[in-house]
Amino acid sequence: MLSRRDLIASGAAFTQARPAVVEAAQRNGLDIDNRALNDIVMALRDLRHPAASPTVNLVRERQRTFLRQNQRFPEFIDIGIRIWELLQDWHIENGQEMKIARAADGRYTMEFMTTQLVLRPDIADNEIGLAYDR
Repeated sequence: MLSRRDLIASGAAFTQARPAVVEAAQRNGLDIDNRALNDIVMALRDLRHPAASPTVNLVRERQRTFLRQNQRFPEFIDIGIRIWELLQDWHIENGQEMKIARAADGRYTMEFMTTQLVLRPDIADNEIGLAYDR
């Protein structure tokens, strides 16, 4: 049987020895490869700054051309169904609000920056038409 003094003394000795064991265990858990941390950081940066798709770049080029000629952005650009779908995917991937409506003539329109993209099933699927106003 242990006396009270032995019990208290052994408890104090145990608590002094225990932090060393805990520190050793924590150190083993924290030995993470810096390369893995860098990979995680780069992946997070890629999520925050996604690259523009080639389709978005083509639409922006049509807008730039119109802007140079008219000193303002176009109201409309006609696009084919595949371009429409790629731009829908771009909106979803980048967390952008997608504003789709029907124009007075019954055609679907999608707002992209300051321009309305008009879905035209009568043009080629991968075509991006010229920018225009009403």
